[in-house]
Formats: sequence, C-alpha cells, structure tokens
Amino acid sequence: MMLTMAKTTTSPRPILSFRQANTIFLEFLPIAEKIFSYMDRLKDAGFATWVPRSKFIESFAANEEELRLHRKCVIEAAKNRLARPWPLSLKPDDTRLLFSSPFLHELKAKRDEENGVPEDQLSKRYGGGAAWRCHEDPCQRRLVYAELNEKEEYERRWNAMLVEGRNCLKLEVAHHSTGLSTNYTFDKRGRYEFFVAVMKHAASPLGFHHDATKSYPDYPVFSKPINEDWDLCWALEEPNTFYWNQLEGRFIPYLEIRNRKLHGSLNKAEAGEFLHIRYAGVVPGFYNGYRTFIGLDELETMIKAHLCFFSLMAPVIESAVHKVLGDS
Repeated sequence: MMLTMAKTTTSPRPILSFRQANTIFLEFLPIAEKIFSYMDRLKDAGFATWVPRSKFIESFAANEEELRLHRKCVIEAAKNRLARPWPLSLKPDDTRLLFSSPFLHELKAKRDEENGVPEDQLSKRYGGGAAWRCHEDPCQRRLVYAELNEKEEYERRWNAMLVEGRNCLKLEVAHHSTGLSTNYTFDKRGRYEFFVAVMKHAASPLGFHHDATKSYPDYPVFSKPINEDWDLCWALEEPNTFYWNQLEGRFIPYLEIRNRKLHGSLNKAEAGEFLHIRYAGVVPGFYNGYRTFIGLDELETMIKAHLCFFSLMAPVIESAVHKVLGDS
C-alpha cells in the first residue's frame, strides 16, 4: 500500500528529516545479519507456518554452493528492505545516501553479463519467457524458470507447499489460540474488537497499549512512547483487506514510527510524519504464512506470530529510534 501525502512545507506536527529517518533505518542493518537466528527462535516459539514456503524456495538450489548464495541473498535483500525509510519524499541528493547492498550490486552485474544485456532490455532480447533471468538469487532464478517451463511439476510442488503451510497453521492455532474468539463475531466490527482484545493482552508485555487518542472503532492503534513527540505504533492500515469478505480476511499489520499528534488514518499525513518498518518480508514465507485468516482463532495466532517476531528485533529497533530521536 502506497499512501499519497500532501506536498506541503509546513505542518503543525513535528516531521522527521531525511537524515533523521535514514540514520534510524541504517541502524536496523544488524537485524538482517540475525535473520537465520530469528528463524530458529520463531520455530522454538511455535511459529513455523512460514517454513514450508522457505523450504520450497530453497529446494530449487542445485547444490550447497547455490544454497549458501541464496541465504546470503536473503540477508542482503533484508538489508535493502530494512535500511530504506518508507514512505519518504526524497530529493535527488538524498538517494545517494540510501543503503544499497554492494553484494547484490555485484551479483546483478554478473547476472547482466551472463544475460548479455541489462535487465531493462531482457524482454527485447529474449521475449516473454525471460522473467527468470531477472533474478540474481539462484533459487529464485530456478524457481521462476520452473514456473514458466515446467508448469505441471511446479504446480504439484506449489500445491503441496500450500497444503503443508495450512497444516502447520492448524497445529499452531491449536497451541496458541485461547478460546477468546467465542466472545466475538467474524463480521467487520467483530474482527476489529477481537484484534483490540488480543493486542491488549499480547502486546502489553512489549510496552504497547491501546491508544484511544489515535484510534477509531475501525482503526485501532497500539502505541509505545519514544519521546514527547514520537511513538512506535501498530496499526491496521488496510481496512479493505482486513475485512476481505465474509469468509476470510488479510492480516497486514503496520509497524510505524509515528508522530504522537497524528490521529486516525494516515491518508492525509505529510511526508515525514510517519514511517513504516517493513519487517514482515525479511523472513522468506513469513508475510504469506501469517496473512490470510479464515477464523478468529487463526487471527489470534497471526497476531501473536507478528508480535513474537517483533520481540526478537525489538532491541535493535528501539535502540535505533531512541538513539536518533532521544528518550521521553
């Protein structure tokens, strides 16, 4: 989701400068180096629905060398994702200060050399079947090749992965759900009320509390103070996906650095009044594994999975924001 923000130069609320934002997000780089340690700790905590998709991707490695290269690509891609402030208006001189993995730059240069043309000319040279050539990660490269050229076998493996993922989620629901769902309905109002109820219990140990000043019934926000101007917040920014339809929903929580005076939806916020920490995509399979829910017990499990993942990263994230923005 990309939010459209007014391009004004003044605001009644404090705004993060590019240099502040960039400095904060560069402090997140150590998270990427710990990704595989976090994976083990997630599994130890009983959250492994992401594992089938991660294994599916890794199954396309031709040998141990390609597997090691893939895992290095996972780390470096996580650095690119975590270390770039989003969304933020950039001046031309700002872009050169953004982090970009030198390792991935080298791989892309090698990829272009092997392809014989740069990425933007692939389709012109190779036609519509060139999508696999865009990838520098060998597992992703072979995966997309199989998807395009070995469709029947790819579909069999893909469907088996999806079934395994659903079975993993069922086991986790049996372990992590508390029965709280019996007190709520699965309609739009019930989903938001249930989210608030679970978060009040599960997020409180991490220092997050329901923020009545920022929230509406269909826009709950949980905040943790950074200083007198800024909070770290959880919010549901995509109402049309949370209530996808009567039978299912999409759980896409946003972790935000947010101006304390910024109440309600972010649709009218200005650049620099908030930033998203894009953590969920750094573990392969996590975003997809804990996204679609078909009942409140599944939603409860997904909320707890995201909070567990955050708890692993929290020392780095909170240290970074306090280091740059100051304490309360």
